[in-house]
Amino acid sequence: MTSPLERFYETRYRNASPRPEIAIADWQLSIEGWVETPRTLGFEDITALPRIEVMRTLECISNPVGGTLIGNTVWKGVRLAEVLALAGVRSGAREIRMSAADGYETSIPLDLATDPDALLVFEMDGNPLPVKHGYPVRVLLPGRYGQKQPKWITRIEVITDRFLGYWESRGWSNEARVQVNSQIWEPAGLTRLSGREALLQGIAFADESGIARVEVSTDGGRSWREAELRPGPDSLVWTEWRYVWELPEVNEPERVTLAVRAVDGHGNTQRPVPEGGGVLSDTFPDGTSDIHRIVVTLEPVS
Repeated sequence: MTSPLERFYETRYRNASPRPEIAIADWQLSIEGWVETPRTLGFEDITALPRIEVMRTLECISNPVGGTLIGNTVWKGVRLAEVLALAGVRSGAREIRMSAADGYETSIPLDLATDPDALLVFEMDGNPLPVKHGYPVRVLLPGRYGQKQPKWITRIEVITDRFLGYWESRGWSNEARVQVNSQIWEPAGLTRLSGREALLQGIAFADESGIARVEVSTDGGRSWREAELRPGPDSLVWTEWRYVWELPEVNEPERVTLAVRAVDGHGNTQRPVPEGGGVLSDTFPDGTSDIHRIVVTLEPVS
């Protein structure tokens, strides 16, 4: 399942500033620093490289438990490694420092930049990237939060030391690896349920290790039952899950807490985070792996 393009989440490091609007003919990407031949590339230089189309899930590191700062769609672009190869990375390089037209900067290790799944993308859901999502070119990486995947990219500097970008220098994770997380999408919280059974469903997501298991609780976390998984085409896409709940009989309306937890391919399991501390307390500095809970009401069968 893909996210409608018009509802795909958007975040910016300076929400009050205007989005960069760059004409395709004016856009350039400079590759400099610890390289054999510094290059300045135009959009046609990028699109002349072999193109790749992939489905990928993208999530913000500040996405709260059950939050909407996550989306899944089809992207088209080229491998970042092939772009770097045009300049020739020299021996001893450690990271690449990426700069965007809006002033945002971050860095990633060279081995991540040269991963075959690390891309520069220029299409989203079969269309040119919308301005709010980085037109004309943005970064797309495996297993990392959006913090490491700048929009409107205009400069790559290959460096031999370490660089902390905007969010990293403010205490957010420098690795920014996606933590295993899951959500209940149906039923919605406060839904009133009646009858013999109810379908519970949602999504789970993690880093490139993928989702190994999803479990559902219908008693507030005291017991857990395994859900049915519907994986995406690979581990870089969220996994859909479903569970058919046989509703217990009640004589009067009864509130029940539903919960979901996932296990990633490394064996990491979601665990509850103590309450309190503010809206970002469970996401700072590494992203949240807290358990999503909702409350529903069981109604007597008339």
